[in-house]
Amino acid sequence: MRILQLMGAGDVGGAETFAIALTRGLVARGHTAMLANTWKGSPFNDAAEAAEIPFTVVGSGQRRIGPRWFAGVARYLRSNSFDVVMTYGTRISLALRIIQRSVGVTRHVMAIRGLDVHRRAFEAFLDRRTQRCVDVFVCNAQAVADNRRQQVGTDESRMRVIPNGIDLTRFHPDVVSASRPTLGLPEGFLFAMVASFRSEKDHGTLLRAISKAGDALRGAKFILVGNGPLQPTVESEAQRMGLADRVLFAGQLHDVRPLVKACDAFVLSSSSEGMPRAVMEAMALGMPVVATAAGGVREIAENDSHALIVPTRSPDALAEALVRMVEDEGLRRRLATNAPAQIRTNFDIETIVDRYVALFREVSDDPH
Repeated sequence: MRILQLMGAGDVGGAETFAIALTRGLVARGHTAMLANTWKGSPFNDAAEAAEIPFTVVGSGQRRIGPRWFAGVARYLRSNSFDVVMTYGTRISLALRIIQRSVGVTRHVMAIRGLDVHRRAFEAFLDRRTQRCVDVFVCNAQAVADNRRQQVGTDESRMRVIPNGIDLTRFHPDVVSASRPTLGLPEGFLFAMVASFRSEKDHGTLLRAISKAGDALRGAKFILVGNGPLQPTVESEAQRMGLADRVLFAGQLHDVRPLVKACDAFVLSSSSEGMPRAVMEAMALGMPVVATAAGGVREIAENDSHALIVPTRSPDALAEALVRMVEDEGLRRRLATNAPAQIRTNFDIETIVDRYVALFREVSDDPH
Protein backbone atom coordinates (compact mmCIF):
# COMPACT_ATOMS: atom_id res chain seq x y z
CA MET A 1 0.00 0.00 0.00
CA ARG A 2 0.98 3.65 -0.51
CA ILE A 3 0.24 5.65 2.63
CA LEU A 4 0.72 9.35 3.30
CA GLN A 5 0.65 10.90 6.77
CA LEU A 6 -0.03 14.62 6.42
CA MET A 7 0.44 17.02 9.32
CA GLY A 8 1.08 20.66 10.17
CA ALA A 9 3.59 20.21 12.98
CA GLY A 10 5.51 22.97 14.72
CA ASP A 11 6.99 21.19 17.72
CA VAL A 12 8.02 17.64 18.52
CA GLY A 13 5.31 16.20 20.76
CA GLY A 14 3.58 12.90 21.24
CA ALA A 15 1.69 12.94 17.93
CA GLU A 16 4.82 13.80 15.97
CA THR A 17 6.90 11.13 17.69
CA PHE A 18 4.19 8.58 16.97
CA ALA A 19 3.97 9.57 13.29
CA ILE A 20 7.70 8.96 12.90
CA ALA A 21 7.43 5.55 14.57
CA LEU A 22 4.42 4.57 12.45
CA THR A 23 6.22 5.55 9.24
CA ARG A 24 9.23 3.48 10.23
CA GLY A 25 6.99 0.50 11.01
CA LEU A 26 5.08 0.74 7.73
CA VAL A 27 8.30 0.84 5.73
CA ALA A 28 9.65 -2.15 7.65
CA ARG A 29 6.55 -4.09 6.59
CA GLY A 30 7.13 -3.38 2.92
CA HIS A 31 4.66 -0.54 2.41
CA THR A 32 5.39 2.73 0.62
CA ALA A 33 4.94 5.27 3.38
CA MET A 34 5.58 9.02 3.35
CA LEU A 35 5.43 11.46 6.23
CA ALA A 36 4.79 15.05 5.14
CA ASN A 37 4.74 18.29 7.09
CA THR A 38 3.24 21.50 5.76
CA TRP A 39 5.30 23.79 7.99
CA LYS A 40 8.73 24.80 6.75
CA GLY A 41 11.35 25.54 9.40
CA SER A 42 9.66 23.45 12.08
CA PRO A 43 11.84 21.66 14.68
CA PHE A 44 9.79 18.58 13.82
CA ASN A 45 11.33 18.53 10.36
CA ASP A 46 14.80 18.11 11.86
CA ALA A 47 13.55 15.24 14.04
CA ALA A 48 11.90 13.49 11.09
CA GLU A 49 14.99 13.85 8.90
CA ALA A 50 17.22 12.57 11.72
CA ALA A 51 14.99 9.48 11.97
CA GLU A 52 15.97 8.60 8.36
CA ILE A 53 12.43 7.84 7.25
CA PRO A 54 10.66 8.94 4.04
CA PHE A 55 9.85 12.57 4.82
CA THR A 56 9.13 15.77 2.93
CA VAL A 57 7.88 19.30 3.47
CA VAL A 58 4.96 19.91 1.13
CA GLY A 59 3.05 22.90 -0.11
CA SER A 60 4.16 26.41 0.64
CA GLY A 61 5.74 25.43 3.94
CA GLN A 62 3.57 27.96 5.74
CA ARG A 63 1.88 27.45 9.07
CA ARG A 64 -1.09 29.48 7.88
CA ILE A 65 -3.58 27.55 5.75
CA GLY A 66 -4.34 29.88 2.86
CA PRO A 67 -4.26 29.96 -0.96
CA ARG A 68 -0.54 29.16 -1.19
CA TRP A 69 -0.98 26.25 1.22
CA PHE A 70 -3.82 24.77 -0.81
CA ALA A 71 -1.96 25.24 -4.09
CA GLY A 72 1.21 23.56 -2.83
CA VAL A 73 -0.51 20.62 -1.15
CA ALA A 74 -2.78 20.08 -4.16
CA ARG A 75 0.22 20.07 -6.48
CA TYR A 76 1.97 17.44 -4.34
CA LEU A 77 -1.11 15.20 -4.11
CA ARG A 78 -1.76 15.34 -7.86
CA SER A 79 1.84 14.32 -8.49
CA ASN A 80 1.84 11.46 -5.99
CA SER A 81 -0.84 8.81 -5.77
CA PHE A 82 -1.66 7.32 -2.37
CA ASP A 83 -4.08 4.58 -1.38
CA VAL A 84 -4.74 6.28 1.97
CA VAL A 85 -4.01 9.77 3.28
CA MET A 86 -4.07 10.10 7.06
CA THR A 87 -4.32 13.63 8.45
CA TYR A 88 -3.42 14.76 11.96
CA GLY A 89 -5.60 17.38 13.63
CA THR A 90 -8.79 19.19 12.71
CA ARG A 91 -7.32 21.99 10.63
CA ILE A 92 -5.27 19.79 8.31
CA SER A 93 -8.18 17.38 7.94
CA LEU A 94 -10.63 20.19 7.15
CA ALA A 95 -8.26 21.61 4.55
CA LEU A 96 -7.87 18.24 2.85
CA ARG A 97 -11.63 17.68 2.86
CA ILE A 98 -12.03 20.84 0.77
CA ILE A 99 -9.71 19.67 -2.02
CA GLN A 100 -9.58 15.88 -1.72
CA ARG A 101 -12.03 15.11 -4.52
CA SER A 102 -10.28 17.45 -6.96
CA VAL A 103 -6.79 16.06 -6.25
CA GLY A 104 -7.71 12.38 -6.39
CA VAL A 105 -7.64 11.49 -2.70
CA THR A 106 -10.19 8.69 -2.39
CA ARG A 107 -9.45 7.43 1.15
CA HIS A 108 -9.09 9.89 4.02
CA VAL A 109 -8.38 8.73 7.58
CA MET A 110 -8.29 11.36 10.31
CA ALA A 111 -6.02 10.69 13.29
CA ILE A 112 -7.34 12.27 16.49
CA ARG A 113 -4.60 12.33 19.09
CA GLY A 114 -6.28 14.40 21.80
CA LEU A 115 -9.41 16.21 22.87
CA ASP A 116 -8.76 19.16 20.52
CA VAL A 117 -9.31 21.77 23.22
CA HIS A 118 -8.05 24.60 21.01
CA ARG A 119 -10.62 24.10 18.27
CA ARG A 120 -12.45 27.25 17.23
CA ALA A 121 -16.23 27.44 16.92
CA PHE A 122 -16.24 27.70 13.13
CA GLU A 123 -13.84 24.75 12.88
CA ALA A 124 -16.20 22.67 15.02
CA PHE A 125 -19.09 23.68 12.76
CA LEU A 126 -17.20 22.75 9.58
CA ASP A 127 -16.06 19.50 11.16
CA ARG A 128 -19.63 18.43 11.84
CA ARG A 129 -20.85 19.45 8.40
CA THR A 130 -18.04 17.75 6.43
CA GLN A 131 -17.21 14.67 8.50
CA ARG A 132 -18.79 12.48 5.83
CA CYS A 133 -15.69 13.21 3.72
CA VAL A 134 -13.60 11.14 6.14
CA ASP A 135 -13.70 7.35 5.86
CA VAL A 136 -12.54 6.55 9.40
CA PHE A 137 -11.68 8.58 12.48
CA VAL A 138 -8.95 6.78 14.39
CA CYS A 139 -8.63 7.84 18.04
CA ASN A 140 -5.73 7.02 20.32
CA ALA A 141 -7.95 6.51 23.39
CA GLN A 142 -11.53 5.56 24.14
CA ALA A 143 -11.85 8.85 26.01
CA VAL A 144 -10.99 10.68 22.79
CA ALA A 145 -13.57 8.67 20.81
CA ASP A 146 -16.23 9.31 23.47
CA ASN A 147 -15.48 13.03 23.35
CA ARG A 148 -15.85 13.12 19.57
CA ARG A 149 -19.13 11.25 19.68
CA GLN A 150 -20.51 13.66 22.29
CA GLN A 151 -19.17 16.87 20.77
CA VAL A 152 -19.47 16.18 17.04
CA GLY A 153 -21.97 13.34 16.85
CA THR A 154 -19.73 10.95 14.92
CA ASP A 155 -21.20 7.47 14.78
CA GLU A 156 -19.26 4.76 16.57
CA SER A 157 -19.17 2.65 13.40
CA ARG A 158 -16.97 5.29 11.76
CA MET A 159 -14.43 5.42 14.60
CA ARG A 160 -11.62 3.08 15.62
CA VAL A 161 -9.62 3.20 18.83
CA ILE A 162 -5.95 2.32 18.41
CA PRO A 163 -3.77 3.35 21.37
CA ASN A 164 -0.31 4.81 21.25
CA GLY A 165 2.57 2.39 20.90
CA ILE A 166 5.97 2.53 22.56
CA ASP A 167 9.23 1.39 20.98
CA LEU A 168 10.32 -1.16 23.55
CA THR A 169 13.79 -1.42 22.01
CA ARG A 170 14.39 2.18 23.18
CA PHE A 171 12.20 2.45 26.26
CA HIS A 172 12.82 -0.30 28.80
CA PRO A 173 14.01 -0.50 32.43
CA ASP A 174 17.61 -1.36 31.46
CA VAL A 175 18.26 1.97 29.74
CA VAL A 176 21.45 3.36 31.30
CA SER A 177 21.60 7.00 32.35
CA ALA A 178 24.57 9.30 32.69
CA SER A 179 25.46 10.61 36.14
CA ARG A 180 23.56 13.57 37.51
CA PRO A 181 26.61 15.88 37.41
CA THR A 182 27.15 14.96 33.75
CA LEU A 183 23.53 15.87 33.00
CA GLY A 184 23.71 19.04 35.07
CA LEU A 185 21.16 17.73 37.59
CA PRO A 186 21.21 18.46 41.33
CA GLU A 187 21.22 15.90 44.11
CA GLY A 188 18.16 15.03 46.19
CA PHE A 189 14.82 13.53 45.20
CA LEU A 190 14.07 14.49 41.57
CA PHE A 191 10.79 14.44 39.67
CA ALA A 192 10.89 14.72 35.87
CA MET A 193 8.05 16.16 33.80
CA VAL A 194 8.26 15.96 30.00
CA ALA A 195 5.64 18.22 28.41
CA SER A 196 5.33 21.18 26.08
CA PHE A 197 4.54 24.45 27.80
CA ARG A 198 0.93 24.71 26.64
CA SER A 199 -2.22 25.38 28.61
CA GLU A 200 -3.47 21.78 28.60
CA LYS A 201 -0.27 20.55 30.30
CA ASP A 202 -1.31 22.67 33.31
CA HIS A 203 2.09 23.37 34.83
CA GLY A 204 0.27 25.80 37.11
CA THR A 205 -1.42 22.97 39.00
CA LEU A 206 2.00 21.37 39.55
CA LEU A 207 3.42 24.61 40.95
CA ARG A 208 0.47 25.02 43.30
CA ALA A 209 0.79 21.39 44.43
CA ILE A 210 4.47 21.91 45.26
CA SER A 211 3.60 25.02 47.24
CA LYS A 212 0.73 23.33 49.10
CA ALA A 213 2.93 20.39 50.10
CA GLY A 214 5.19 22.76 52.00
CA ASP A 215 8.00 21.19 54.02
CA ALA A 216 6.95 17.66 53.01
CA LEU A 217 8.48 18.33 49.57
CA ARG A 218 11.19 20.68 50.73
CA GLY A 219 13.97 18.33 49.61
CA ALA A 220 12.44 17.48 46.23
CA LYS A 221 13.19 19.23 42.95
CA PHE A 222 11.26 19.18 39.69
CA ILE A 223 12.97 19.04 36.29
CA LEU A 224 10.69 20.36 33.54
CA VAL A 225 11.64 19.18 30.05
CA GLY A 226 10.21 20.81 26.94
CA ASN A 227 9.52 24.18 25.40
CA GLY A 228 6.51 26.13 24.23
CA PRO A 229 4.77 29.49 24.32
CA LEU A 230 3.90 29.41 28.03
CA GLN A 231 7.39 28.66 29.33
CA PRO A 232 8.14 32.30 30.29
CA THR A 233 4.83 32.44 32.16
CA VAL A 234 5.60 29.26 34.10
CA GLU A 235 9.11 30.49 34.91
CA SER A 236 7.72 33.78 36.21
CA GLU A 237 5.10 32.01 38.29
CA ALA A 238 7.69 29.69 39.82
CA GLN A 239 9.79 32.73 40.72
CA ARG A 240 6.81 34.55 42.21
CA MET A 241 5.89 31.53 44.35
CA GLY A 242 9.42 31.18 45.69
CA LEU A 243 10.02 27.90 43.84
CA ALA A 244 12.82 29.00 41.51
CA ASP A 245 15.40 26.87 43.33
CA ARG A 246 13.16 23.77 43.21
CA VAL A 247 11.62 23.97 39.73
CA LEU A 248 14.32 23.72 37.06
CA PHE A 249 13.92 24.09 33.30
CA ALA A 250 15.87 21.66 31.11
CA GLY A 251 14.64 22.84 27.70
CA GLN A 252 13.86 20.63 24.71
CA LEU A 253 15.88 17.41 24.57
CA HIS A 254 16.42 15.20 21.54
CA ASP A 255 16.55 12.15 23.81
CA VAL A 256 14.77 12.37 27.16
CA ARG A 257 15.71 8.90 28.36
CA PRO A 258 18.98 9.68 30.20
CA LEU A 259 17.44 12.57 32.14
CA VAL A 260 14.25 10.73 33.05
CA LYS A 261 16.22 7.68 34.21
CA ALA A 262 18.46 9.89 36.35
CA CYS A 263 15.42 11.09 38.29
CA ASP A 264 13.55 9.27 41.04
CA ALA A 265 9.99 9.62 39.72
CA PHE A 266 7.92 11.14 36.92
CA VAL A 267 4.94 13.50 37.04
CA LEU A 268 2.40 14.80 34.51
CA SER A 269 -0.10 17.44 35.62
CA SER A 270 -2.19 17.80 32.43
CA SER A 271 -5.78 18.97 32.43
CA SER A 272 -6.42 17.52 28.94
CA GLU A 273 -4.77 14.66 27.09
CA GLY A 274 -5.33 12.01 24.50
CA MET A 275 -3.13 9.09 25.50
CA PRO A 276 0.07 10.73 26.78
CA ARG A 277 3.19 9.11 25.39
CA ALA A 278 5.30 10.80 28.05
CA VAL A 279 3.55 8.77 30.75
CA MET A 280 3.82 5.58 28.70
CA GLU A 281 7.52 6.09 28.00
CA ALA A 282 8.25 6.79 31.67
CA MET A 283 6.37 3.64 32.67
CA ALA A 284 8.28 1.60 30.07
CA LEU A 285 11.54 2.92 31.55
CA GLY A 286 10.46 1.61 34.96
CA MET A 287 9.84 5.03 36.51
CA PRO A 288 7.29 5.48 39.31
CA VAL A 289 4.67 7.84 37.84
CA VAL A 290 2.22 10.38 39.26
CA ALA A 291 -0.31 11.52 36.64
CA THR A 292 -3.60 13.33 36.48
CA ALA A 293 -6.62 11.44 35.13
CA ALA A 294 -6.67 13.38 31.85
CA GLY A 295 -8.00 11.77 28.68
CA GLY A 296 -6.85 8.18 28.34
CA VAL A 297 -4.51 8.04 31.35
CA ARG A 298 -6.78 5.52 33.10
CA GLU A 299 -6.64 3.38 29.94
CA ILE A 300 -2.87 3.19 30.33
CA ALA A 301 -2.54 2.53 34.05
CA GLU A 302 -4.48 1.32 37.04
CA ASN A 303 -4.23 3.59 40.06
CA ASP A 304 -1.89 2.33 42.78
CA SER A 305 -0.82 -0.62 40.65
CA HIS A 306 0.92 0.92 37.62
CA ALA A 307 0.93 4.60 38.65
CA LEU A 308 -0.61 7.06 41.08
CA ILE A 309 -3.52 8.76 39.32
CA VAL A 310 -5.21 11.85 40.75
CA PRO A 311 -8.02 14.14 39.54
CA THR A 312 -7.19 16.92 37.10
CA ARG A 313 -6.88 20.53 38.28
CA SER A 314 -6.56 19.43 41.93
CA PRO A 315 -3.38 20.79 43.52
CA ASP A 316 -4.34 19.21 46.86
CA ALA A 317 -4.67 15.70 45.41
CA LEU A 318 -1.49 16.09 43.37
CA ALA A 319 0.43 17.37 46.38
CA GLU A 320 -0.69 14.37 48.44
CA ALA A 321 0.43 11.94 45.71
CA LEU A 322 3.80 13.65 45.27
CA VAL A 323 4.48 13.47 49.01
CA ARG A 324 3.44 9.84 49.11
CA MET A 325 5.80 9.06 46.22
CA VAL A 326 8.72 10.68 48.03
CA GLU A 327 8.04 9.02 51.37
CA ASP A 328 7.05 5.49 50.32
CA GLU A 329 10.00 3.57 48.90
CA GLY A 330 7.96 0.35 48.74
CA LEU A 331 5.38 2.08 46.55
CA ARG A 332 8.09 3.27 44.18
CA ARG A 333 9.51 -0.25 43.88
CA ARG A 334 6.07 -1.73 43.19
CA LEU A 335 5.20 0.79 40.50
CA ALA A 336 8.63 0.45 38.91
CA THR A 337 8.07 -3.30 38.63
CA ASN A 338 4.46 -3.28 37.42
CA ALA A 339 4.57 -0.39 34.97
CA PRO A 340 6.98 -1.82 32.35
CA ALA A 341 5.03 -5.08 32.21
CA GLN A 342 1.83 -3.13 31.59
CA ILE A 343 3.40 -1.32 28.61
CA ARG A 344 5.01 -4.49 27.20
CA THR A 345 1.71 -6.37 27.34
CA ASN A 346 -0.58 -3.73 25.88
CA PHE A 347 1.32 -0.99 24.06
CA ASP A 348 4.20 -2.46 22.05
CA ILE A 349 4.65 -0.30 18.92
CA GLU A 350 4.99 -3.41 16.73
CA THR A 351 1.48 -4.57 17.65
CA ILE A 352 0.10 -1.06 17.20
CA VAL A 353 1.62 -0.72 13.71
CA ASP A 354 0.01 -4.03 12.75
CA ARG A 355 -3.35 -2.64 13.81
CA TYR A 356 -2.84 0.42 11.62
CA VAL A 357 -1.90 -1.79 8.68
CA ALA A 358 -5.14 -3.72 9.17
CA LEU A 359 -7.08 -0.43 9.31
CA PHE A 360 -5.48 0.90 6.12
CA ARG A 361 -6.25 -2.38 4.33
CA GLU A 362 -9.85 -2.19 5.48
CA VAL A 363 -10.20 1.40 4.27
CA SER A 364 -8.46 0.89 0.94
CA ASP A 365 -9.99 -2.52 0.20
CA ASP A 366 -6.45 -3.83 -0.29
CA PRO A 367 -6.01 -7.39 1.08
CA HIS A 368 -2.22 -7.10 0.79
